[in-house]
Amino acid sequence: MTGHPGERHAFVYCAPERLSDGAIRTAHSQDIAVIESWIRAGRPLIARTRSDRDADGLIALGLPLPLNLGKKRIALTVEPSLVQSVAQPPSLREAIETLPPEWRAGVDRLCQELTEHAASVRVVGSLAWQYLTGEIYLHPRSDLDLVIHPTSMAQLRALLQILEDSDLSPGPRIDGEIVAPSGEAVAWRELLSSSRDVLVKDIRGPRIASRDMWLSPLEGRVP
Repeated sequence: MTGHPGERHAFVYCAPERLSDGAIRTAHSQDIAVIESWIRAGRPLIARTRSDRDADGLIALGLPLPLNLGKKRIALTVEPSLVQSVAQPPSLREAIETLPPEWRAGVDRLCQELTEHAASVRVVGSLAWQYLTGEIYLHPRSDLDLVIHPTSMAQLRALLQILEDSDLSPGPRIDGEIVAPSGEAVAWRELLSSSRDVLVKDIRGPRIASRDMWLSPLEGRVP
């Protein structure tokens, strides 16, 4: 497990033995018991963008609950001492077996094609949470949320072509984003447009940036 609890899409594991009064803060006190039970079960939380309500010095995390707990999204902060380890999102390859059987063949083919042109192909969203926790997050209308890291413009062009041409129906819609070497991400569907500006996301939140500037870390690189 590697990473930092302030990185976007980082899965953060907290140490159950360090739980104490005040170690977890959230807007609704009734959620504390749910969060503590989640941590004691060895399940992760996820890094999120900070808000103005988050106290300085605390780590901003989120917990999207599974279907049987109402799909509620809980925003919380924790004391840094509570963090035990941090993990990147799971790879698409290792999470495929979590999918419904009727979706696996199509996703497996897509995974093979994408991994030929990317430094990594990872998954977030419902599939990642179901894979990591064993709880039910996937449903018939779930998307496949990918986080793809190309290392060159040639790889990016190949990846976008694969994604544009892929159709997993009756399986999940392909969603997700491309992450530049800078760590900033743009939705892959937006990169298919010819717009001059793109919506860029990082842990600080979304912002509008020049497409050329966002692409510049990939220019001149070779796979």
